[in-house]
Amino acid sequence: MTAFRFLALCSALALIGPPAVSEVPAASGKRADPQKVARLYAGKTDLWGGDCGGGIYFSPDMQARAWCAASSTAFGAGRWSVDSQGRLCHTLRWYWPDEGTPGAGKAERSCVEHAVDGRGRIWRRWPGDPEWWRMTNTQRPVSGYKFSRQVSAARAAAGL
Repeated sequence: MTAFRFLALCSALALIGPPAVSEVPAASGKRADPQKVARLYAGKTDLWGGDCGGGIYFSPDMQARAWCAASSTAFGAGRWSVDSQGRLCHTLRWYWPDEGTPGAGKAERSCVEHAVDGRGRIWRRWPGDPEWWRMTNTQRPVSGYKFSRQVSAARAAAGL
């Protein structure tokens, strides 16, 4: 399996939501306020579960950096934004070392929808998933750039 295919698989798996499905807020909920969504993510890392063991950092200046332990010499770099519908979108390009030169994949865009239920709780839904997942305290992004050292090492390994 090429590094790019492996990274694409890791990215797809990382977008699968947390393991607890709850009631769908779409019928009774409303789209989350874009500024609130931006505040939920800015300066924080959204941890990816499963076999990845990494996550994506959303910098306050709208840059995004991603890393996955399952392919530790690669990293994703790009930008993020929140649209008027409360969708957090990021466009990432993955880089990796490729026989002494930097390898790079095509930039890919992904968006996560956010909604608020009648009790003010925030929910999110990943691309291709019909279920809404409530953002509990343990499933929210964590403060800081948790994989800064790993992204720096992967960047150096890729020759960038």
